[in-house]
Amino acid sequence: MKKIKYTIVPDNNLRSISTRRVAYDKLHLFAKELYSYIEKKPSFYDQATYDIFIGTLHAMIRDFRNTSHDNSLFEKELFDINRNAPLAKSTEWGGITYKYVDVERNKIKKMLVVKKGGTLGFEYHDFKRESLEVKEGVCIYLGSVHKSKGWSQGKITLNIAVPGDSTDLAPYDEHGLLAVTNCVVLESSTYHLEDLKYIFTSRQMWNMQLE
Repeated sequence: MKKIKYTIVPDNNLRSISTRRVAYDKLHLFAKELYSYIEKKPSFYDQATYDIFIGTLHAMIRDFRNTSHDNSLFEKELFDINRNAPLAKSTEWGGITYKYVDVERNKIKKMLVVKKGGTLGFEYHDFKRESLEVKEGVCIYLGSVHKSKGWSQGKITLNIAVPGDSTDLAPYDEHGLLAVTNCVVLESSTYHLEDLKYIFTSRQMWNMQLE
């Protein structure tokens, strides 16, 4: 397989986030630091360089302190995960709670319950179509929507997402997610449970040595 160099560019909304995200204290300062880093167009092309990139984001996340963030949905979903409730599954970054499964209609809905610093792998799907909507908390979203204007191979857009923000993904759209705070993301998708291809796996913030 041909090695691809992935270059990160800021989403158009990242720069103006201080005026759009007034509900989250100090998030504008975090966004400013993040934007300054992404302006340099960091890149990665293998697992080692990806780990360095993720480690830099983890260091910023570790230092971010937020007091206005509602945590109630996260706590409710995590409680079900920790007690091994039906249709709940623990993961290294938090866990999953399944909300709707219909094999015949090819639909599934689940909550991604991600602890602060939790990081999902950088991945794509061969057949699965999905939409992601932040229900609670703040996360960093990495994505490459192939049908978007100005798309080119290896170009990855980074943005900060808060409740109400959403994105749609088609097969082969690369994507990843990091939790800036404890967060809950609703994933609505086609029923392709095993259709997951990791480009790079992600170590968790609490498992990484941060400078």
